[in-house]
Amino acid sequence: MEHKKYAQLFSEDRISSYESIEEHDRNLDLIASITKDLAIIELVFRNRIDQIMLNRRQDWIRVWHAELLIQKENGNLKNPREKAIFYKIDQEFQKKENSLASHNHLISRMMFGFWIEVAFYILQHRYCNSCDLIDVSNIDLKKYSKFNEKLKDNNLKLLIILALVQKIRNRAFHWENLLKNKERILNNYKIIKIPNIYTAFRGFSNGIYADKIEVFLKDVLNNIDNELN
Repeated sequence: MEHKKYAQLFSEDRISSYESIEEHDRNLDLIASITKDLAIIELVFRNRIDQIMLNRRQDWIRVWHAELLIQKENGNLKNPREKAIFYKIDQEFQKKENSLASHNHLISRMMFGFWIEVAFYILQHRYCNSCDLIDVSNIDLKKYSKFNEKLKDNNLKLLIILALVQKIRNRAFHWENLLKNKERILNNYKIIKIPNIYTAFRGFSNGIYADKIEVFLKDVLNNIDNELN
């Protein structure tokens, strides 16, 4: 397809952010190839958290919301993580169709970011270990970028991996360019490429090079259950 027609279909601004039409097509192909993996990771992850929470108390999402609402009304809702969890649940409860919804319906409505917040919370409060969610002990982040940290704390590693999955997910589902890497000047003269998808957490910076996205997601799936690959 000629450039003019392609730009009319997708917009010149969008196409100009790619090196070529072919690169734009390759990016859409990459998104198509990882969509199923992202879906499986999210579905299994939220189900595992739900099971952990259900083992502590039934209808936990409504009970937790009610408890946090009381804290908020009394001016005691100060923990940043609990605040984030409350507002994410409350946002769904404000919708009329969710006011009397079943537990399973509410679970399906919560976004991936909510589940990451809950993971932070339950790991911090030792409701479970990282291996109860995803066993990341065999994942070496240096496989996806030589600049990554080698982490021994699996709880910390899991939270970093989840943040990276979320970055990939959000960009993929908004059809953004996953193929880009950033360029940095090292020692005032040498240009190096670093991952455009990265997260900085607790002093640790970790990223995924564009050509490592697929293998990274496959490794996460394999560590959830090797029969998923």
